[in-house]
Amino acid sequence: MPCLDAGLAEAMTERRPHTRLVVLDTDHFAHDGDPAGFGKAVREFLAGLG
Repeated sequence: MPCLDAGLAEAMTERRPHTRLVVLDTDHFAHDGDPAGFGKAVREFLAGLG
């Protein structure tokens, strides 16, 4: 079961500048369910800060 409805997540992303939606095929505990995907998303986020 998704943590957040896909349509709502997309709408939130569209309303917020500089926001990127990352969808992982996992449950609420994304760091456990898809550690590689979660790590990639976090690294890309951190790289975009500087």
